Amino acid sequence: MTVSSHGGNIVKAARKAREYTQENLAFQYGKSKATLQNWEAGRTTPSFDDVAGILAMLHFTVPQGIDLVQNN
Repeated sequence: MTVSSHGGNIVKAARKAREYTQENLAFQYGKSKATLQNWEAGRTTPSFDDVAGILAMLHFTVPQGIDLVQNN
């Protein structure tokens, strides 16, 4: 699994694990709710830096973020 091809799924899994709403996470990360929705739905792809930044903000490492998706 690569971060670039599954970034939206990683963001979604990390967000849910920390019990954030899309709106709250988007606001705290400085993106629009629509951007987050598009990432999670697979309509657009977040950059590696965005995925890593969100994971860090939620206190996950990149490998932990990948594990969240693979284990669900």
